[in-house]
Amino acid sequence: MEPSTSPVSPTVARLARLGTIGFGVSLGFIILGFLTNSLPFPYYDWATLPVTPLPSQPRLGHYPFSITIGLWLWEFTFPFVLIWLADRCSFGSTHARKVMFLVLPAIYALGFHLYCRFIFPQPTPSPWEPAVTAVCYVYCQTYSPLWSYITLGTVALGLLGAVLSNEETGGWLILVVFGILTFPLGIAPLYEALLRRDDSPPSNPAPPQDTPESV
Repeated sequence: MEPSTSPVSPTVARLARLGTIGFGVSLGFIILGFLTNSLPFPYYDWATLPVTPLPSQPRLGHYPFSITIGLWLWEFTFPFVLIWLADRCSFGSTHARKVMFLVLPAIYALGFHLYCRFIFPQPTPSPWEPAVTAVCYVYCQTYSPLWSYITLGTVALGLLGAVLSNEETGGWLILVVFGILTFPLGIAPLYEALLRRDDSPPSNPAPPQDTPESV
């Protein structure tokens, strides 16, 4: 059995803690939008509070200013929450890392894309607010079925990377491509790619040296 030690270096652990704090701040910004504007999401008239106790704030894009900022901050800090959880829970085994850094991001990306494809009202002009992944952002700007298929293919790529072992040819490259296409969520898969590179044995190990026999 593989040891359950933290896979996160001290420097990355500090960044992950800061990112997790930033994620909490993003939630505060989003909640603030509900406290100031009676209709924070113009296409969801049910998503509102009976009373808005604070003065109304201007909109940035389709949403109140604080919600737009909070959504951008959410997307860029959420992958650090995954890394922070891996550090806190000492998910050091290869299997646990695959679940935390590949399977969960893939499911997260899939869920939000299905929401954007089948539930989101697709307002015009397209919102410039963030999306979970880079490819999903392009889809939200174009609503093109082609980019929807590319997004689904990217999710499948991440799941494939979770299945392949460290020694599989091309496995490391799949993680890198998946991380780039799913940025900023891809920060977690890119970190897993870095960990796998460090875990891989050297391609040309040094031959053992003969030790002189004692007389």
